[in-house]
Amino acid sequence: MIRLTTDKEKAKLCELAKSVKLSYAEADFSIDDGSLYYAYFDDEDILAYIKARPLTLKLKNHFLKVSLLDDVVILDEDKKIEEELIMATIDMLEHSELISLVKTSRPQLYLHHGFKHLYPRYLYFFDKYSFRMDDTSDIKPLVDPVAMLEVYAKMMRSFDGFEVRDVHFYEKKIEALKVRDTGIFAVYDSYDHLRAYFSLTLGTDVAMIDEVVYLSLEALNKAISYALKYAPSVIVKTSVYEDLTRVYPEIKKERASYVLARLDHKELFDKLYGTDIDGIYKALTLAGRPLWFNDLR
Repeated sequence: MIRLTTDKEKAKLCELAKSVKLSYAEADFSIDDGSLYYAYFDDEDILAYIKARPLTLKLKNHFLKVSLLDDVVILDEDKKIEEELIMATIDMLEHSELISLVKTSRPQLYLHHGFKHLYPRYLYFFDKYSFRMDDTSDIKPLVDPVAMLEVYAKMMRSFDGFEVRDVHFYEKKIEALKVRDTGIFAVYDSYDHLRAYFSLTLGTDVAMIDEVVYLSLEALNKAISYALKYAPSVIVKTSVYEDLTRVYPEIKKERASYVLARLDHKELFDKLYGTDIDGIYKALTLAGRPLWFNDLR
């Protein structure tokens, strides 16, 4: 049987996540971000589940309620269970949403269900031995959700198809990232104005900047310099529309699949936008602006 789980069943979900060694399993369930969980049951046992986080997507002057799905978490790899769970989840969502998103490392599970690669990312590889280090004395830990939202809103003026965030979103994320040992840092200018924020996770040899929201290239350079103070190399993740090779022509980059999108209701979408589109690509590029999306965690 496949159905939505109840709050009382979250402990079972957490145990399943830990049993398959899902990173930060307990942290994910310790903070309520409004996510729903679609689960495959065998009597009272949960064999697999899909997390669906509801969010609002800004798309050409409209605000769409959508869900961001995570990959299937499954106890024992079983293609039949995976497929049944994915199909059932899509079926339940498409009755109430125009568009569905999935963040996955296994896109092959979703492509034949109509999902398309609409939000790939670039991974940029910097190292301290070839990078022009900048002064980082004006970088501080950031715990101000209002300031983060202001910078995010300014950067998103150049993009479309992004998640609409609010102060509550950042309050929850700051709390969640602490549990995950990920810091949020702020870059200020000489007038003490916030010019960028970035998430930073330190590894033994590599630091990871999973999200960097910036208003100037100088602020971006300082963020990278700060990360390289604590690790010999850093990976910076951005949308494919932020081509950092124009600023760092020698930098190594890789294109990676990230979030896929699916058009659930063409007829209702056309009615809302007054269009006659032929697929999800046309739906997400109506405004003619580059797409930006990141699941901050």
